Order: sequence, then structure tokens, then C-alpha cells
Amino acid sequence: MTTLAMTSALNNGFQEIMAKFVTAQVQKLADKYEFDFDEACAALELERTPLDVAPAKPVKNPRKSTKKAKEVVDSGDEETEPSAEKQKTKPKKEKKPVDENKPKRPPSGYQLFSKEHRAAVTEELNAQDNKARGAVMTELGARWKALDQVGQDEWNTRAKQAAAASLNTTSEDDE
Repeated sequence: MTTLAMTSALNNGFQEIMAKFVTAQVQKLADKYEFDFDEACAALELERTPLDVAPAKPVKNPRKSTKKAKEVVDSGDEETEPSAEKQKTKPKKEKKPVDENKPKRPPSGYQLFSKEHRAAVTEELNAQDNKARGAVMTELGARWKALDQVGQDEWNTRAKQAAAASLNTTSEDDE
């Protein structure tokens, strides 16, 4: 590793620039979080030089509450950070009441197909435990996609007939 030797003037200039930068950042934070800049400099053991920037006007963030209570507490050797601002939450929307008498949606053609073929696929895959249920569902989906359009239309027709039959029975029950 090579070592770079700096002249004292360059070193002093660099330290001056860094000091200005650090104090400017502390000033921005003091303005944003509304704490005393001089106390912060004292706590961080920073020296204010005549080259320091004058304190800027506080910039208010419209998204944040203006009721901030920030404290810097020095208790012996321990320093505590300012408490975090609580975010405002929107009130929760009321859930719609669930109608217990509402009929279930009729099954689709794919659901009827899966119901009829699930036992055979489970037996073929020897999938008796819960972990193999995903493999069974994957295989059923592959078989559904492998069906030609005529085969899928046949199952969809069965589903429409089942839906029509369920509508007829529910309308008869209501009367």
C-alpha cells in the first residue's frame, strides 16, 4: 500500500473543508428535526469556525407532522437519540357484512375436471401426504392444458348446466 504525503497547507485545507461540510450537515439536521444547533455541535465536540455557513431557514416537509418533540438528552456518559416520529395511519374501512344465505359460485369446467380426475392422479403419483398436493395440482393443470378445445368445451358445458341447475333449485327454495 502506498502512502500519500500531504503538505500541511493541503492537510489544513482538507480539514477545513470537512469541518464546513460536517457543520453544514448538522445544521440541516437541526433545522429538519428542530433541535438546537449549538447544543448539537457541543455534544459532537465540533468547533464552529468563522467560515461556517449561517443557519438556514427550516424547511418544512409537508408529509411530516409539525408537532415534533425532539430531545437530545445527556445523562452522564449515555446519549439517547431523538424518539421516532409516529406515522399517522388511515382509519380502516368497514367490511361489508357477509350474507350467509348467498349461494356459492358454481364450479368452473376446470374445477369439475379436477374433481373427477383428482383421485386417479393422486393414486398415480402415490401422493397421500399434504406435501404432494402441489404435485397433484400441477399434474391436473397439465392434463387440463393437454385437453383439446373440444374436451375443454365439454367440461365447460357441464359447468354451465350445473350452474343453471343450481340457480333453478335456489329460486325454487326462495318461493
